[in-house]
Amino acid sequence: MGCMKRPDAKREAQRMRSNSEELVARIAAAVPTNGTMEAFPGFRLSRACSPTEPVRSVYRPSFCFVAQGSKRVLLGEEVFRYDPEHYMIYTVDLPLTFQVDEASEERPYLGFQLDLEPALVASVIMES
Repeated sequence: MGCMKRPDAKREAQRMRSNSEELVARIAAAVPTNGTMEAFPGFRLSRACSPTEPVRSVYRPSFCFVAQGSKRVLLGEEVFRYDPEHYMIYTVDLPLTFQVDEASEERPYLGFQLDLEPALVASVIMES
């Protein structure tokens, strides 16, 4: 049985790499220079070709995903890192400090942020 699952695992890994490469290509095409653009209300795409300085603000509930590179988030004394294998989601307004910590001209940081509506978040929490 182990041999039968192995080709499926290889195909799945190849499919995931292909999907990841496509996401990187699409974000890179949408944001060809450093900065952030709002693709539509509540959905932002970002690119950085070098690490950034920390940016402090109170952020509203969001789902954040990194397609390439990595970002560090500080919440008080706690440090969280997210990259293509780790996403960030928060469901309440939070005072956060964000900093791109892995990015270069050859492999820029590419990511997106999707705002979450507080009423929807509350509804999902109540249902679960």
